[in-house]
Amino acid sequence: MALTHQQTLVGALMLEQTPICINRNCDRAVCYSHTHKNGTKRWRPVCGRCHLASYGAKPYDPFIIPVKKAYCENIDGRLGYRCSATIPYPGALELDHIDGDRCNNIEANIQTLCKVCHSYKSHKNKDFCKNKNAKDTIHSI
Repeated sequence: MALTHQQTLVGALMLEQTPICINRNCDRAVCYSHTHKNGTKRWRPVCGRCHLASYGAKPYDPFIIPVKKAYCENIDGRLGYRCSATIPYPGALELDHIDGDRCNNIEANIQTLCKVCHSYKSHKNKDFCKNKNAKDTIHSI
């Protein structure tokens, strides 16, 4: 029996190594975000369920320990100034890759920043340049 084109594509996708959610005790595959014009894939650092829970749309499963904090970690001044943003809802917080490499999805490389601090840090460190020609390889422990 011959496979259809769709069955072949699904099989090929299943053979790819899909990263695992960064949250502790979650073993689900991360969410695919999009593909860049150059063909590199963009993955979220969390699975679909944890992504929805991270901004309050669904609850976390009882055994999941989220990496995302409920506050901007720049309140300690790690970016050269202290964040004074009021966080109106969890969606105003984002996960930032400390080293700027969006493929380096290990917990020690993740910090929670508000949208303003994340944008400032990314532009200051030129994180967008580090990922311009990035491969879709995911580093993990």
